[in-house]
Amino acid sequence: MRTRLSALGATLLLALGAGVGTAHASGLVPEPVPPSTQTQESNQTQDATNTVEQTANSTAVSATGTQTNQNGGSIPAPAPVAAVVPNGTTGGSGDVEQSNSSGADSSATNVNHSNQSVDQDQGSAQAQTDGSDCGCGHGGSQPASQTQSSSQDQSAENTVDQEANSTAVNVTGAQTNVNAPVRILSPGDSEVEQSNSSGAESEAGNRNHSDQGIEQDQTSGQTQDSAGNRGGAQDQQSTQNQSGENTVDQEANSTAVNVTGAQTNVNAPVTVAGHELNGCGCGHSGRGGGDVEQSNSSGARSSAWNLNHSDQSIDQGQASDQSQDGGASCGCRSGGDQSQDSSQNQHGKNKVDQESNSTAVNVTGAQTNVNQPIRVLSPGSDDVEQSNSSGASSSASNWNKSDQTIGQDQDSTQTQTAPGGSSRYHCGCGPNGTQEQNSTQNQSAENKVEQTANSTATNTTGQQTNLNGGGLGVDSLIGGGSGDVDQSNSSGASSRASNWNWSDQAIDQGQTNDQSQTRGGGTCCGGGSGGDQTQSSTQSQHGKNKVDQEANSTARNTVGSQTNVNGGGGLARTAESFCGCGHGGRGGEVDQSNSSGASSSASNWNKSDQTIGQDQDSTQTQTAPGGSGRYHCGCEPNGTQEQNSTQNQSAENTVAQTANSTATNATGRQTNVNGGGALIAEPASFVGGGGSGGGGDVDQSNSSGASSKAWNANWSNQSIDQNQENDQGQTRTGRCCEYVPKSHPCGCEPNHSPRSCGCENKGDSQEQDSTQNQSAENTVEQDANSTANNTTGQQTNLNGGGFPRGLETFCGCGHPRTAGDVEQSNRSGARSSASNWNRSTQAIGQRQASLQRQAAA
Repeated sequence: MRTRLSALGATLLLALGAGVGTAHASGLVPEPVPPSTQTQESNQTQDATNTVEQTANSTAVSATGTQTNQNGGSIPAPAPVAAVVPNGTTGGSGDVEQSNSSGADSSATNVNHSNQSVDQDQGSAQAQTDGSDCGCGHGGSQPASQTQSSSQDQSAENTVDQEANSTAVNVTGAQTNVNAPVRILSPGDSEVEQSNSSGAESEAGNRNHSDQGIEQDQTSGQTQDSAGNRGGAQDQQSTQNQSGENTVDQEANSTAVNVTGAQTNVNAPVTVAGHELNGCGCGHSGRGGGDVEQSNSSGARSSAWNLNHSDQSIDQGQASDQSQDGGASCGCRSGGDQSQDSSQNQHGKNKVDQESNSTAVNVTGAQTNVNQPIRVLSPGSDDVEQSNSSGASSSASNWNKSDQTIGQDQDSTQTQTAPGGSSRYHCGCGPNGTQEQNSTQNQSAENKVEQTANSTATNTTGQQTNLNGGGLGVDSLIGGGSGDVDQSNSSGASSRASNWNWSDQAIDQGQTNDQSQTRGGGTCCGGGSGGDQTQSSTQSQHGKNKVDQEANSTARNTVGSQTNVNGGGGLARTAESFCGCGHGGRGGEVDQSNSSGASSSASNWNKSDQTIGQDQDSTQTQTAPGGSGRYHCGCEPNGTQEQNSTQNQSAENTVAQTANSTATNATGRQTNVNGGGALIAEPASFVGGGGSGGGGDVDQSNSSGASSKAWNANWSNQSIDQNQENDQGQTRTGRCCEYVPKSHPCGCEPNHSPRSCGCENKGDSQEQDSTQNQSAENTVEQDANSTANNTTGQQTNLNGGGFPRGLETFCGCGHPRTAGDVEQSNRSGARSSASNWNRSTQAIGQRQASLQRQAAA
């Protein structure tokens, strides 16, 4: 029993002695404080949409049956006498106006004047402080991690969507005007106007004047301070993401369809003894018939247009200031890892999309004008105007004046400091953690203007005829004459497609990056090494500016027979005047013309400035000194130092223009016939007494043609610039000293054995890399295609002159009669033109200024 007690006491004394010795060496030891974590987060998220949507639909449909105007003159029936009055007293009917019209008119229009903006702004200030005064691993605060995060996300869209649809359809039956009065002992008719018209007109248009803006701005200030016994891990992140799109979408569709039946004008009064009788009735000319105007018209007109005047901008700006101070101001431990990350991502798109489609279709039946008065003892009729017209006109156009900009700017300042200990009795003998800094900027940007114009005009015309009997079937029994005669037929199709763009497109990416790292051993012994130091500055850009224009135009004209017939002063096969006493009768001037044609034009016009710029300004500094204490030196190596500055650019500026134009004209027979001063196969005057009489001037012409033109015009400045300025500096030293015995223990480690520190291990590798890659393209592409096809049937001009085969005057008494000037022409042709015009300045520049310094002593 005594032996067991003695052993137990010895054990207690031994344990007590051990405890007293420990207390004597280091004092009372407090319980370690559990590690703490500091976390700060600032998050901002935005999902925004501004939308203007307009749709206009218009439809007009007109279906008309037979339209008829009939005028019997003074009396409806031709048999009774219109007016019986004493000789020498005039009498007659009033003016006659007859008209038929049928039409469809449709219009659809959108107008927008808007300001659309989406803004996101974040201002974040984060500060963390953790640590205590001196202490060793046996007491004081334990490592604490510090985390700061600032993020900003934006998804924004501004949209203007306009759609206009217009349709006009007109279907017309036969349109007829008839004027056929019968008069006896009446001086004749007054003025007669007859007209038929049928048409369809459609217009669709969009007009936009808008400002669209998307902006994202982030200002982040992050500060971390951990200076206790041993600093924990420090992590800072500043993130900015943007997806922005500005869009203007315009579509205009217009269609006009006109289908017309036969259009006819008939004026055929019959007047007997309408002349004031004086002797043989030739002394004084009586009042004749009034002017006659006859016209038929059929047409389809379609227009589709888009007009845009817009400013589109997308901006992303980041200003990030990150500062970390982590290390052991006293004690034996090192600082933890330090990580800083500043990233910026942008996906931006500005787009203007315009499409206009226009179609005009006109189908016309036979168009006829007939004027053939019959007068006895009448001076004849006055001026006669006859015209037929049929046509289709289509126009499609896009007009854009826009400014498109996408900008990304990053300003990043990153500072890391991790010093060793500086206490009198303790020092940072252990290694510092890794230092890492990353600044990343990515941009995907596109500016685009796309214009498409399609225009089609189709005209199909039946037979067109003008017939004038002159004074008449028998112009006058005793010396009457006709006035001037104008006869014309026209058929045509006209189509035009055009794009017009005046745009400024710019994509800019700018990065300013300042990175600084400082790490070293303590000032008392600094025996430990430092961790790796890494700095990375990365900039990537994918930018595209594009103008795409396409214009397509087609005109098709198909015409049946076109004919003009004029009986001259008198008429087709009868003497101009029967006896010619008093004053000789003569025909007035005669103008006859037939025309058929197709005209097509497709054009693109662009005046643009396209720029893509990428700029990087990077300053990177790394400092890793060794120990510099009195008793010890930094004998162990410092870690690797690595610096990377990378710049990548993929850029494209493009102007693409395509113009296609086709004109097709197919014309049947074209004929002009004029009986001359008198007529085709009879003497100009039977007797030729009295004053001279003759045919007036005669102009006859036929023309058939197709004209096509396709052209592209470009006036552009295209530039791509890449600029890198890089300043890299690395300094690392491993200082050493002579051995001096320590008077005090170094921190928490046991006393060192006597040794001396050498200078052979100064540090690991140093690496610096500055890279610049550029893939750039400036392109102007123009394609113009033009085709003109003209197919013409027989073209004939026939004029009887004074007259064609016989004596100009039958007996030649008095004065000879002469025919006026005669001009005859036939023309058929096809004209096609395709042209490209370019005046451009293209520049691609790449500049790199790199300054690299390494010092390892």
